[in-house]
Amino acid sequence: MDIINKKEYDSLWDIENILLQTRNNLDPLKKNVLRESYITDCYLQLWWAEKPDLNAFRYAMHAYLTLVDDAKGRTSLKNKNYLTVVDFSKWRSKNRFYVINLLTKKIEYAVPVWHGKGSWEWEIPTSFSNNTWSLQSSLWAFKTPDQIVPASHNRWMGLRLDWLEGLNNNASDRGIFIHYGEMEKSEWCFILPMDVKPMEIMEKLKGGSLLFAYHPKYEGRYK
Repeated sequence: MDIINKKEYDSLWDIENILLQTRNNLDPLKKNVLRESYITDCYLQLWWAEKPDLNAFRYAMHAYLTLVDDAKGRTSLKNKNYLTVVDFSKWRSKNRFYVINLLTKKIEYAVPVWHGKGSWEWEIPTSFSNNTWSLQSSLWAFKTPDQIVPASHNRWMGLRLDWLEGLNNNASDRGIFIHYGEMEKSEWCFILPMDVKPMEIMEKLKGGSLLFAYHPKYEGRYK
């Protein structure tokens, strides 16, 4: 493997550049080192006193870099500007839904979000499922749709999420949304409080951005 020199590290601030450097034909070890350095730099730059857990951000960014570009330059994400990290290792009453602008390296929103009541009805979820009627939240990577539509029996407006990997491939059938509403009533959706400008948040996230839901108990299943 080639030694990675300082010039390479100094050039890791730009998303397009890191994608170019980590195409699939690059040595896997060097590719991983470059990505890890870029992710660490991004984390240190985030403009907010409160951040998601570093591991939550790491897994989310690895998913982002994999999905936003492949060896032929194709992308699974049309809205590349935003990454949402949901850190389910944090208490429900605390901020754990982080909307990150990857161009400005700024956390634009850090707000609470409710989890599925089948995952645990109190503060921190303990179990997750992809099963249709489990009433549990699902983990890993989701993609936002192009439009905000009626959700939760037409009571609220939201973004109906699509799945991006087998770990949550029932997301579309289950009707997993980001929406606002009564936080204690979630079956499996990501429910935002009504006082945190949820429509403004969803307007920025729509159009094919990545949401990554993380819990440390399931780290071994993330790719």
